[in-house]
Amino acid sequence: MGVAADLPPLELGAKSAIIVEASTGIPVFEKDADAKRFPASTTKIMTALLLLERTRPSEVIFAPEDVETVTGSSLHLKPFEAVTAHDLLFALMVRSANDGAYAIARHVSGSVEKFAELMNEKAKALGVRIPTSPTLMGFTTTSTTPPRATSSGSRGRHGNAMSFGSRRGRRNTKLAGR
Repeated sequence: MGVAADLPPLELGAKSAIIVEASTGIPVFEKDADAKRFPASTTKIMTALLLLERTRPSEVIFAPEDVETVTGSSLHLKPFEAVTAHDLLFALMVRSANDGAYAIARHVSGSVEKFAELMNEKAKALGVRIPTSPTLMGFTTTSTTPPRATSSGSRGRHGNAMSFGSRRGRRNTKLAGR
């Protein structure tokens, strides 16, 4: 009772995944876990964390004038549109709204570059490693494959659950829940 063998086969739409038994670090499920992927969702989590730390839920954030140039998943924000930090948090986490991430970065730090510095500082404080300078969407801007994209396997087997890149042989028990 309560063992993985008793469970029905896991079906998921993700291209890659890994489930690791927390006390042993042994993978109990893998699906193309070593495939390199962009850390887009992880980057959104870091953006959400900084939003929560640096704003109040009722704080109004105005979309930047050039918000409509942001591509990908979107809320379809209009320039100078007012949205609360609370609503942008939901947009970021539920819709993966790139334009929302852009508005957050500009509001919190004044620029995407300064926000990326904040993400790096926060990641370092948490003990995670970012292999390259992140963009708000978790993709590089010049190619379809980042120089050191992360993989489910590197996060699950060799690093913490929030790692932006491989941390072979090193664990962060606080973040990994171990």
